[in-house]
Amino acid sequence: MRSCIAALILVVSVALPAAIAQQVQAPALKSFEFIGCSGDFEGRDGTPEIWRVIADGQVSFLTHTVAACGLVGRAPVVAGDADSLDLSYEMYSPTDVVIMCECEYWAKFTLSPAAHSVKSATFGGKRAVLKGTWPGR
Repeated sequence: MRSCIAALILVVSVALPAAIAQQVQAPALKSFEFIGCSGDFEGRDGTPEIWRVIADGQVSFLTHTVAACGLVGRAPVVAGDADSLDLSYEMYSPTDVVIMCECEYWAKFTLSPAAHSVKSATFGGKRAVLKGTWPGR
């Protein structure tokens, strides 16, 4: 009997943290497209913007950020959980040259169907202006 109880405790202690970890994971990234610069930043508010776009059953998040001209985005990161995401990617200079101006950059994160329940998002840990349809807001 004691061995059955010990085995049950072992199973619960291993399975419960795994189940909790699955619940707090961000929706999986299906694809990432760094769209690039749409032009010089005109000095408006540089707060990141995120559009939630649903098309053909897919959930994508279109991000608009401001950074130095001449950069390229790579290495996307999706963190958070099914309610709140933090999106980001690495900006780098492929030529080791950065131009002294600011550019408006766009990128598209397409996520797994679990992203349908996302209610808020940030970009690189910074508050973002959310655009489009966001459930529960």
